[in-house]
Amino acid sequence: MSLKINYTINPWLENTDLESNTEHLNKLLNLGKQISNLADISINPVSSLLKPINDQVEGLTTNLNGTYKEIYNIFELNKLGTETIHTKVDQMNRSIDESISKHYDQSKEQYQQLNAVINKLTGDINNSSIKGTIGENFLETVLKNGFPDDTVEVTAQTGHEADLHLISTKLPKILIESKLYKHSIPSAEIEKFYNDLKTTGIKYGIFVSLTSNISGHRRLEYKYIHDRHVIFIPNAGFENMTIIYAVLFLRELETMQNKNISNETIDEKCRIIYSSLTDLDKIFEYISKIKNDTLKSKTIIDTQINGLISNCIQSEIIVKNIVSKMKKNITESLSELDCTYKIIEEDHLDTIIKDFINSDNKLYIALAESFTLFKNLNYKIHKDETTSKYNIYNDTELVCELKIAKSKATYDFASGIKYDVKGPLDLVQFKKIIEI
Repeated sequence: MSLKINYTINPWLENTDLESNTEHLNKLLNLGKQISNLADISINPVSSLLKPINDQVEGLTTNLNGTYKEIYNIFELNKLGTETIHTKVDQMNRSIDESISKHYDQSKEQYQQLNAVINKLTGDINNSSIKGTIGENFLETVLKNGFPDDTVEVTAQTGHEADLHLISTKLPKILIESKLYKHSIPSAEIEKFYNDLKTTGIKYGIFVSLTSNISGHRRLEYKYIHDRHVIFIPNAGFENMTIIYAVLFLRELETMQNKNISNETIDEKCRIIYSSLTDLDKIFEYISKIKNDTLKSKTIIDTQINGLISNCIQSEIIVKNIVSKMKKNITESLSELDCTYKIIEEDHLDTIIKDFINSDNKLYIALAESFTLFKNLNYKIHKDETTSKYNIYNDTELVCELKIAKSKATYDFASGIKYDVKGPLDLVQFKKIIEI
């Protein structure tokens, strides 16, 4: 059996080797046949082929119906909740409106009462007696708080005694006058205050204007007049510290005056001294007699003292010689006890100092300076022949030990101080350490 290929329908086979691709072509023909058979199949509605799809569609429909019912129920519940919220909001709005209206009425009533009080107070302030009382009450409060140990006496209703008296058990009284005027305080009020000071016999006063100037006293001022000490405070305002400072100033002034000696006291003391001078003549007679007797005794005593002084000088010379010999013997004996240490004689010491200076070594130059200082102080330098150690003595007393290393030297003083030498020597400091 042979098959004629139509290359018009199957142009893809035109360049294909049919003999070598027989197996592949048979598979393609078989696949085409199966696809053709499937294309001829008619779909049966009751066929079991569509049953799974129908079951899924029915399940989805059932789920959609259930979901719809749930959404509807939720919507109804939300609708009911929204209506409840609207009801409560309306109730709250009515309650708030009622509360605001109630508080507004109360505030309005309180405002009217406060306004009436302010109007009354404003009207009363224009009354001079009320203004005076305000000033007095303010000063009384300030003084009681500032000086709790003192007594504040209100005397405004008593004639010729100003407004207040500040009374202390240890310090003099202070008379205080307060004014609460719109205009400047006239000089007549100041004269009245001076008269009140004179009438009461009080020597200290404070004149306070809370809200205005004081005639002749434009700023805080102290004045001594009519043997009285007065402080004027214009435009004081309701500031308590100015009042307190004024009181403290007057009290300090009183304290300072008490320290000064009065002329009367000086005259009295001078009279006592002058009356006592009459006894000086008798004293002079006794002194003259004692002087003559003393001169006679002095001649005798001088002779004896001169002899004693001569003996003392001779004894001192002898004792010094003995002590010097003892010191020398002790020093030599101590040197002999330590056979490694030998006293450096003066000539040898000069040679050592010279060698140190010429060494061009900062450490040895500094040691040369220290050795020169010891030499000038008449200290004895002992050297350990086996090591680079030195002992320095003041007579028989060890002053310090010296140890010399490569880069530094250390002085170990008997006082417990250690002094390292590495370079140039601070002679002033070094000498202070030696003297300790």
